[in-house]
Formats: sequence, C-alpha cells, structure tokens
Amino acid sequence: MTAEHTPPPRHEQRDINFRYVALFFLSLFLLLGLALGAMAGLFRTFSAWQQAGQPPAPPMAQVRPGQPPAPRLQVNPGQELEAFRQVEEERLSSYGWVDAEAGVIHIPIERALELLAERGLPVRPPSGGARKSQSEEGKE
Repeated sequence: MTAEHTPPPRHEQRDINFRYVALFFLSLFLLLGLALGAMAGLFRTFSAWQQAGQPPAPPMAQVRPGQPPAPRLQVNPGQELEAFRQVEEERLSSYGWVDAEAGVIHIPIERALELLAERGLPVRPPSGGARKSQSEEGKE
C-alpha cells in the first residue's frame, strides 16, 4: 500500500462517557472526605478522654447480660499472668500431696534435680522379645 491509500489515524469517541467517570471520582472523593471526617471525630473523642485522665473502660470489664460464653477476653492479662506465675512458683518450691490415696507427692524442683543427679534416670528392664545388641551377641 502506498501513503495515498493509508487512512488517517482516528480514535473512538463513543466508548467512554465522561459524565460517568466524573461522577465516579466525585463520589470517591466524597466517601474519602466522610471517612476522614469520621476519623477526625474519633481522634477528638479519644483525645478528650485522655485529657480528662479517664481512659475508656475495657469492653469486657463489666459483666453484661447476653455476653458470649467463656472464654472471654482478659480484663487485665498482666495481673492475671503474675498471679498464675506466683501460684506455679509456690508449687515448684514446696512439698505437697498430688494424690494422698495413691501416695503421690510433689517435691521442690531443686530437690528433684539433686535426686536425679544422685540416682540417674530410671531404666526399664529389657523385654524378653527384644533383639540383642551386637555387643551382647559377640559375648555369647
């Protein structure tokens, strides 16, 4: 083909509607403005609480009717963890009964380590059907 028969370059004019594109971006900016306004309101509320020196109560601090079943979120996990560790530490450093009828007791962990160092770990007797090791076979 020669340059005389080449059609001039053109673009399509009917596929896009500028009104819909403009409406989309306008609604996008309006929603963005609403979201920013809501965030600013929340920040003002939180700032007022902080300046008053009264943080909002944790949502699970009060028992309300219709609460979900346990387990629920902890109100003060740091304090509860400290209390749990204190109970565990007392158990690890004291003597006491686990099951008095069966004669099972617990002893302090330090004493248990000393006994383990003195006596070693308990060893089970070999079962009758166990295969002999190569060193035992060589002795026979």
